[in-house]
Parts: sequence; C-alpha cells; structure tokens
Amino acid sequence: MRPAVWSPVVRGVVADAPTANGFVFITLEEEGGLRNVIVKPEVYERYYRVLRNSLLLIVEGTIQKQPGILNVLAEGAVGM
Repeated sequence: MRPAVWSPVVRGVVADAPTANGFVFITLEEEGGLRNVIVKPEVYERYYRVLRNSLLLIVEGTIQKQPGILNVLAEGAVGM
C-alpha cells in the first residue's frame, strides 16, 4: 500500500495550461507553507472543474519527497 496524504489548502493557483506532456502544476498554500502539486493528464481531466473553479481545495495524493522539496502527486481533489 502506498502512502497517501490529504492536504488541506488555503489558497491555490492553477497553471494556465498543461505542459507539453499534459501535466499540470499547481502551487498551493497551506499551514506548512507552499506545496507543489503535480497533476497527471487523466487526473486533471477527471477533476478539471474542481481544480479550476474551487476557492478552497483538498487534494489527495502521494507524497514525493526530495531533499528540500515536497511534492504531492495528485490522485483526487475535492472543492469547497
């Protein structure tokens, strides 16, 4: 079983367009600081309305940790 995280978010900014490979990158601000969220094309397509229209997001995904960097690979999102 892979680790998952629910990340409560205060504010988020979605990039205007997917990258050449279809990935979308979102920077979210939460209590612990800024979080990078990586959204695969199929996840972005499934949660498009939530990601583009919600003022408050809860993102579910897998944590990818590198020295000095914490990314969340999004698997789902809920808007508030």
